[in-house]
Amino acid sequence: MTPSRFITFILLILCIASGTAQGIDVKLYGGASYYLGDLAPYTNNLSFSKGRAVGGVSVSLPLAKEVTITGRLMHGSIEGTDELARSYNRLRRNLSFRSPLTEISVTTEVYMSEILPFVKKWGVDLYIYSGISVFKFNPRTLYEGEWIDLQPLGTEGQGVVEFGGIPKYNLVQVGIPLGAGIEFHLTDRMTLGFEVAPRLTFTDYLDDVSSNYVDYDRQVEVQGLVVANLANRIAEFERANDPTLTQSHPFPTHYPGYVRGDPTDNDWYLFTNFIIGYSFDALKPELEPKTEF
Repeated sequence: MTPSRFITFILLILCIASGTAQGIDVKLYGGASYYLGDLAPYTNNLSFSKGRAVGGVSVSLPLAKEVTITGRLMHGSIEGTDELARSYNRLRRNLSFRSPLTEISVTTEVYMSEILPFVKKWGVDLYIYSGISVFKFNPRTLYEGEWIDLQPLGTEGQGVVEFGGIPKYNLVQVGIPLGAGIEFHLTDRMTLGFEVAPRLTFTDYLDDVSSNYVDYDRQVEVQGLVVANLANRIAEFERANDPTLTQSHPFPTHYPGYVRGDPTDNDWYLFTNFIIGYSFDALKPELEPKTEF
């Protein structure tokens, strides 16, 4: 599904929902985005990169007291670097990336305070959500003072028949947004909140790292010296840490098949956001005036 079709899909869903909705809520998001993958500091799945700024906006329509449908746009960036790795092998791998990240999603939010009414006495709403998203990314790395787009290069031999003929990954992907949050009611119309929102993806290439190195010397011949040097930066690390080494020094780590990443574990990213919300609903269901008989 292309981004334009996905946007049309979201608008269609929101238009259908507006037929039964009793109001519109608009929220502004500001916080940090984190990357989880092969270039995170630790090898476990809960290892996060350094956070980078993210912001966004959403429009929500209630389908019922406890259920809301939301269209959301988020924009920020993610990064990862082996400089922060806690193991020598990862430090020596010496890879890094930074990527802009734009996400469009439609989610269904379930407000637990409607299911657990005792929470309401504190003026608090708890919610969880899930849905579907389309996001765009573009991993880049810094090389000799210049930021270089990695996907067109095929650093793991993508697009080269000799290296397996694996196609280059798509920079637009579908994901599953997840989230849980808390809202505090400042007034009948305004809320202040915080949410943690991991994103499940179906790609292992947010960082341009997934499988094994191809043969360095052959990659130089087929794809060029710059591609080979960006694919395998171990020699660069070793020269930086041992000034006696020269450009012509033979490195056994250029052998093909050496592990570069883990193709069995897709990448994730995660948002943590502070949220300011405003309701344009004149009469929310829970705020409807009581009628005395």
